[in-house]
Amino acid sequence: MGIMVWLAWGPVGYADDVTGVARLMQLLRMDETVEVMRLEGLKFGHDLGRDMLPGGGGTVWATQVERLYDVDRMQRLVETTFAAALDGVDTAPLTMFFASDLGQRIIEGELSTRRLFLSPEEEQVAREAFSQLDPDTTPMIAAIAAYMRTNDLVDYNVVGVMNANYAFYRGLADGGMIQMSEDEILSEAWASEAETRTDTREWLFAYLLQSYSGLTPEDMTRYTELSATPEGQALNRALFAGFDQMYGELSFGLGLAISAQGQGEEL
Repeated sequence: MGIMVWLAWGPVGYADDVTGVARLMQLLRMDETVEVMRLEGLKFGHDLGRDMLPGGGGTVWATQVERLYDVDRMQRLVETTFAAALDGVDTAPLTMFFASDLGQRIIEGELSTRRLFLSPEEEQVAREAFSQLDPDTTPMIAAIAAYMRTNDLVDYNVVGVMNANYAFYRGLADGGMIQMSEDEILSEAWASEAETRTDTREWLFAYLLQSYSGLTPEDMTRYTELSATPEGQALNRALFAGFDQMYGELSFGLGLAISAQGQGEEL
């Protein structure tokens, strides 16, 4: 709705901004990323039902999860928030970079690894490979660490997980499955922060080392330099804003759905 209003009433140049953002989303292959995230979500939903519902929830729960993880809705949530966050940002330097051979190799590597990590076994292999590397003899570790620091990837991801946890408990509470105050929900949601931070750092190194295995440290330096620019920082914030919005709504929906089915089966 916000984008439609801007198209109707915004300044003349805004149409060019929308075109630029749309082109950037295309280069980032965000639609494919959301499709992979849907597959991750379906697996997570299955595991959640197994852990929280009698008999895993059966076909009723499977149908609920399929409905929640509607790829078109997920895409709209991400794109709307992403576009709004980039309002007024010059996307030309970003488009130029991601249209380049290096930019496309980066995106292809990230997508390929995300698909690979759909297998827990493959993810574990990548984690173990990272744990066995010597930072003193592996220049890519330092290059990736610099990229992670520039984009505050650990903090952003940890906050995203904690916000999703909060939304899930909020859904459980609003659905009547649990009785918790706001302070209790916040406390519960953030209880695993330290453990999550450690796991997130390990996952990021494993994921990025696998994703950028075809790059050189010099390639990573170029990518990090782009990330450090005002436009690169705006892109980073917009990406996290878009995906956090999506995960927050999905997590709240999962909480409500678990609550509804769990209480129905108790009756």
